[in-house]
Amino acid sequence: DLEALVATGKREDGGRLTLEQKELCRCRLKLLTYLDRLATYEEILGGPHAAEQNYDAEFFRKFRNQNIVLSAITYARESNVRGLEILFTYHGSDLLRYRLPVLSNFPETTSPHEYSFLLPEACYRENALEIVPWSEKKHREEDWCEGSACKLIIDPVLQDESEILFDSQPELLKYRATDISINLVTNWYWKRAEEIENYSMQVNTRV
Repeated sequence: DLEALVATGKREDGGRLTLEQKELCRCRLKLLTYLDRLATYEEILGGPHAAEQNYDAEFFRKFRNQNIVLSAITYARESNVRGLEILFTYHGSDLLRYRLPVLSNFPETTSPHEYSFLLPEACYRENALEIVPWSEKKHREEDWCEGSACKLIIDPVLQDESEILFDSQPELLKYRATDISINLVTNWYWKRAEEIENYSMQVNTRV
């Protein structure tokens, strides 16, 4: 079957998949992405029951196709703490390496106390200070078409969704990291505190 072909077709020539089979994989992957975005949207609205009452078809049509990094940036700029928390939780594999740059997009006039649980925390483990990993969740188990082998076959040149963030804010590139370190977080906190004080003139917010 198609899954078996993908499993054996890991060669650079794309394995044995025909153009039609590759298109089928793309469609399957797109459908799963839409299902995940729908589940995420329901969570943002407050669960399936609340979603029935507040579902916005036009918003979801945009959200399901939107660059997930752009969605996170938008929620940060709108101070939508709940929305950003859900994106970090259910789309962590796509977003958490950009956690600090995304958090830098909260307005300086928004008190950090409002989004404090989104900020990195540290704890001692085996006598060493480490950043506490974000607690991720998945809407479902990974499908075979979402594996790296299949993605490389159907789309050899993967799009970098972070371009939209760093093209306009290149100074945040230094804060991109899969495993953020204590030093990186410390530097980010100092820089962020300076920005809050300079832009909002609110010393209390900085503190």
